[in-house]
Amino acid sequence: MSTTQRFIPERLKTLLQRYDIATAFPAEVEAEVRRLIDAPGMDTPELVDRTGLPFVTIDNPGSRDLDQALFIEGLAAENGSGAGYVVYYALADGSFYAPPGSALFEEALRRGVTQYFPGFSAPMLPPELSEGLVSLNEDCIRRALLFRISLDEQGECVESTFERARIRSRAKLSYPQVQDYLDAHDPSAHPLAAQLYSSSLQLLKRVGGLRIADALQRDVVRYDRQEVEVEPATDDPQYFRVVARRRCAVEEWNAQISLLCNIEGARFLAQRRDPRLDIEGIFRVHPPPGPEAIREFASWVERFVDSLDLDPDVWHWRRWQPYQESLADYIERLPDDGDAGRISMAIQRQAMLLNRRAQYSVTRGRHHAIGTPHYSRFSSPMREVIGILTHHLAICQQQQHPVNLDRELVDRVVESGNRMSALQKQINRDTVKLAMDDLLNTDLRILRDGGTAPVRIGTLMGATTGKLHVRLDSPPVDVKLYVPAIREYGGVSLSVDEDETRVFEANDGGQLRLVAHLGGRIAVRAMGYDDKKERWILGPCPKDALQEFPIDR
Repeated sequence: MSTTQRFIPERLKTLLQRYDIATAFPAEVEAEVRRLIDAPGMDTPELVDRTGLPFVTIDNPGSRDLDQALFIEGLAAENGSGAGYVVYYALADGSFYAPPGSALFEEALRRGVTQYFPGFSAPMLPPELSEGLVSLNEDCIRRALLFRISLDEQGECVESTFERARIRSRAKLSYPQVQDYLDAHDPSAHPLAAQLYSSSLQLLKRVGGLRIADALQRDVVRYDRQEVEVEPATDDPQYFRVVARRRCAVEEWNAQISLLCNIEGARFLAQRRDPRLDIEGIFRVHPPPGPEAIREFASWVERFVDSLDLDPDVWHWRRWQPYQESLADYIERLPDDGDAGRISMAIQRQAMLLNRRAQYSVTRGRHHAIGTPHYSRFSSPMREVIGILTHHLAICQQQQHPVNLDRELVDRVVESGNRMSALQKQINRDTVKLAMDDLLNTDLRILRDGGTAPVRIGTLMGATTGKLHVRLDSPPVDVKLYVPAIREYGGVSLSVDEDETRVFEANDGGQLRLVAHLGGRIAVRAMGYDDKKERWILGPCPKDALQEFPIDR
């Protein structure tokens, strides 16, 4: 079923129009799709037959565009002990079906990425490909770019190669389904235990855990973040709600395999630069924060901990001798329960503000957040035009074929990747606002009818003289409290202390009352809506609206 046949609420159609996101495909693209379906290229001579390997896909339950499949096997040494692992990671062969010069590639370049909305997506490639011929669907022969990555007992890469291959996924599995199997009290009684790929799923847990441990050794910071999604309301798809979820362990392990593939693909590109093309490859570059920013953050942590009289053994970042604690280790050991968890959230937010923006580039550079000297995006070849071109470059360089690209085209692809990645973030913010509009409009109606808007509890995550940043508990979204607007709508005068860690309210006599401290609970409610600036006006509630809990010290 094509995107244009799916139900799209009017409010989302407005976003599509605002950002010029097409749902229909041009006639020349549809003609290419028909030709590919008639001649799918499953028997071209470069393909190696790997249909005997029991691949599976593991995705969200509703996923239809399946571009990654995996199989993992363990190696045994001569003495019978473990000798390492081999990871087979198959990626849909988007570059075969949408090569540079085709109408499909030009349309993919125009769209840049698949854009996701509540309840539907605007795909980069037509659904007949992205959910059909190219997708690694269950029990279907498919083309793939297949990575073979050998790991030692500690999960370190020993060798990696890739090839174009025919594969067959044995099952379309979901993260909850695999998690249920691996968490079962008696895994042998689980339905997945009898499958040919069951040992591969068990090894995913082992290899994924080793790769997470390796990331910590590379000082990769693992933030405790909930993923926020917007979905149509079950009773009326014209309205939306925010749903929060945390990644399950299987999703984390699977992500580590994807990262490993991208790291190894980038290493190949960095080593096999084609001198005929004035680029090193296409890399995702993430510069580290500067040393001055790190020092300022460390100083802020000390002032913050002292201002709340917190236990320094628990909360101070021990950067000094003899500890020399990394930021990754510091964040990893912070408490995460109760009100102590709220303080940890506020500290992590300040740490995340250190991060600089990641960008696609034709010049290799370190990816700070992943902790590697170079990193590419091989793993989304149906959902990112960057993935199509990265595959194309790697295959040409491996087979020593001339790279039939010019620098102008490569630059256009990089620009499209950067621009459309930023657009998806904006779309995510816009859809969250739609859901918050639905939620807070109800509050505002109560207020206009002379009632009192409901109280919502959150955590004060940041404060400046102009605004407060609050993470609500439910739904877990970030909202801003605008200090001047609070004064205008409610006559409440707020002030922030010099260290920006405490917020006070001044009463008629000029006395200050503590409203909240950074990392502390704060109660807020809707005060109104600014039509001109299109934003909600939220304000703090009286202290008695907030049930007090002692801070875990």
